[in-house]
Amino acid sequence: MDNTTINEDGLGFTNRGLHIKGLILICIGGVLVNLAGGFIADRMVIPLYMDTVGTILTAAIGGYLPAIIVGLATNLLKSISDPASIYYGFINVLIAVAASLMARDGWLKKWYKAVITALVLSVIGGIFGSVLTWFLYGFATEGISAELATGIFEATGMPHFFAQMTADFSLDLLDKLLSIMIVCIVKTAIPAGIKKKLMFDGWQQTPLSSEALEKVRAMDSRVMSLRTKILLLLVIAPLGIAIVASIISFYLYKNNSIDEHKKLATGVANLAVSVIDPDKVDDYILHGEDEEGYK
Repeated sequence: MDNTTINEDGLGFTNRGLHIKGLILICIGGVLVNLAGGFIADRMVIPLYMDTVGTILTAAIGGYLPAIIVGLATNLLKSISDPASIYYGFINVLIAVAASLMARDGWLKKWYKAVITALVLSVIGGIFGSVLTWFLYGFATEGISAELATGIFEATGMPHFFAQMTADFSLDLLDKLLSIMIVCIVKTAIPAGIKKKLMFDGWQQTPLSSEALEKVRAMDSRVMSLRTKILLLLVIAPLGIAIVASIISFYLYKNNSIDEHKKLATGVANLAVSVIDPDKVDDYILHGEDEEGYK
């Protein structure tokens, strides 16, 4: 029984079950695609993000775990040059989970289902992302959607919050439609044999014997299967890490911002002292421009 071990339940699992090499390869590839997409969009100055193509592609051909790793790793790497990226890590994890679920259930096989998939992902990326942006910065005056949000606000008079959310969702929908289109094209071009090797499905269980199948059927009365528990663990653990990392980064950013503003205020005060005679401030207030040295 080469490369196979049998546990006490009679279920067979291959020693190569996790396909570590394939998992590493697909994760690296997904992260590189995300970073390249974001770089190209930024260089071409187009109002799209294009930084989740690798996450969605990994979800479509690799499953839950690789997609979650790619989504989280992308934001961690982007945070090196843009610290604010870490706050959006858990949103990329949600996108990875949703894309994996929908790809597994065949939502990328028909064009109208692919459009619905893009719509669902844009709700996560656009709506949730907009709420997070509002929480962090208020009405954004910089960034990809800032100009559109300002235009919507001026044209409709709707509250800043909803103007920004509308802008974020609209751009994210275009972004996800294009991303899904690219993913579908690439996925179709990948040979079926390679896709089978790259798919991380549960624990890559080997075909069950008839005895093992009987045991599985006998366990159907359980409220939640072991496989479901494992998948939930794989989803919740990275999501929890992303949320904790976002919270910690937010407080670090907040404290750092406060320190920087204190330094700025101290610098301005020192500059004022070097120019203005503090002993004459009361006279300046009393006599205004008539007081010598006021101007």
